[in-house]
Amino acid sequence: MFPDILAIVGRIWLELALLGACGIILLGADDLLVDLLRLVSRPRCLPLTQNESMLSGRPARLAIFVPAWDEAKVIGPMLATCKARWPDENWVAFVGIYPNDTATRRAVTQHVDARTLVVVNERPGPTTKADCLNTLWHGMGRYEKASGLAFDAIVLHDAEDLVDPWELHVYRLGLDVADMVQIPVCPLPGRPFDLVAGHYLDEFAEAHGKDLVVRSAIGASLPSAGVGSAIRRTALEALAQTNAEGPFHSTSLTEDYELGLRLSALGHSSAFLRCTNPDNGTLVAVRAHFPNTLDAAARQKSRWIAGIALAGWDRLGWHGGPAEWWMRWRDRRSLLAALIIAVSYAALGLAVTLTAIGGSIAVPPFLADMLSLSALLLLWRLIGRSYWTWRTAGFLQAALSLPRAFISNMVAVMACRRALASYVEALQSGKSVWQKTDHRFPEVDLR
Repeated sequence: MFPDILAIVGRIWLELALLGACGIILLGADDLLVDLLRLVSRPRCLPLTQNESMLSGRPARLAIFVPAWDEAKVIGPMLATCKARWPDENWVAFVGIYPNDTATRRAVTQHVDARTLVVVNERPGPTTKADCLNTLWHGMGRYEKASGLAFDAIVLHDAEDLVDPWELHVYRLGLDVADMVQIPVCPLPGRPFDLVAGHYLDEFAEAHGKDLVVRSAIGASLPSAGVGSAIRRTALEALAQTNAEGPFHSTSLTEDYELGLRLSALGHSSAFLRCTNPDNGTLVAVRAHFPNTLDAAARQKSRWIAGIALAGWDRLGWHGGPAEWWMRWRDRRSLLAALIIAVSYAALGLAVTLTAIGGSIAVPPFLADMLSLSALLLLWRLIGRSYWTWRTAGFLQAALSLPRAFISNMVAVMACRRALASYVEALQSGKSVWQKTDHRFPEVDLR
């Protein structure tokens, strides 16, 4: 009977290995094509030493939107950093809070001045981030009417963001050539061997070093990251005309991603800019701490997956030409990728178990070839991710990106399971709620 069981397990392994190899080859070939296109694509970079950009015949006036629900621990340091790093810039921050969030209100009130204004949502929180952004949009309109001042563009930030001293200058220059400007986001790795927080660094380094550059090069729409984004006022007004609530759909869980695609559908241009700080040679980027536990990371990413791969499919469809279809497929393939990851690990576990108990695996020649090709594609993927991490954060983080790839896979599978559950729940209830991530602000010297 024992040999019969081994034969059954071997058959199960064969099916899992075949499915895993097919999936890895499909996704790996998809990634390889992006890698090849990146070799012939160059990121857009503007010389930051040139003169100040002029919009409407005068220096551009920027409104900083900061939606805040339960952000008492980080909103104060974030606003203080903005004032310290942008002392001579022409900007006003609008912070969106809720009537039932007294701790955040108290933290923001300490920083209220001519450059920091509070906008209170009419509804108790949490609603959605998109709803809070619409509240800020209407609050800005009331401010403009009362003051007689008009803003040229809106900058999106989160309450935990560490802003860059040259950031607003990049936006002003970029808005001369595009209606929306996105700069890189660089997650902070935390402690050297904090593998969960560090895997965000790897993923953003690759996405913002390669993927967005390729999207721009082939003419596909450019999604906003929700932070490090600046949008012309006229472009947001065009979006507001399509939606009674404001520029953002209040039921969206990924309003930032949808923003870029909706702007592109209306004919507005976007630019992804990778610029170098002329003072110290670092990348002009938004930096922030990301979750450092598996549960928190899976919770955050489940919102991204539910909003982009599931609800985004429902809301945005498959408009555009071949380049746009391809990028939307890449945006929405996360559920398939998670299935392939789970199947591949299951096949690996069965192979190890069978070998350990003295069983044997009969590998057909065609499957052996597929597994070899899969291994080569996976190795290329690890080398590529390590390279982009090295470009962004140096050798140590590049080396750590290798063990962090396993963490990334674990989080992806956990997040997809949660995303499916939350999506079904949202369909049944018809409600979307801001899924809060606990944040911490980086330690910086503002002297």
